[in-house]
Amino acid sequence: MVTMDFNMKFIDYITRNDFLKKLYPNDLPNKLVIGRIELLDTDKIYLCVKTTQKPFIDIAKWGCWGKDYNAVSIELIGQFIKDVNISNWTGSKSLFDFSFSAENNIININFINNDVEVNFLLGGVVFQSCSVFLTEN
Repeated sequence: MVTMDFNMKFIDYITRNDFLKKLYPNDLPNKLVIGRIELLDTDKIYLCVKTTQKPFIDIAKWGCWGKDYNAVSIELIGQFIKDVNISNWTGSKSLFDFSFSAENNIININFINNDVEVNFLLGGVVFQSCSVFLTEN
């Protein structure tokens, strides 16, 4: 059952989150780039978000932060879709303010950037994988 505990972080509402908690023990950053949104045919949504916040731990196979990579891509699956709203989408790759709330077994995920707004109401979120890349500065 999903109920809002104001001491809980978004990462606590993600299942299979052990690796993510090692990377970002204080929660996912509140500024994220939406890399990809895909509605799946089975009442699920694929969501890829990207951050340039350095992970808390080093992962040897990823290489050295700032040299081999400076961004992390986080892949999630949202389950039991209740609602999806995307307003004024421009295909922007800029940063979105990220926030969430949870109540009555529903997780409300919000991304806002100027006039662009993306909102999901989901029954659950599952961590899939992470990958890294080097952005151009």
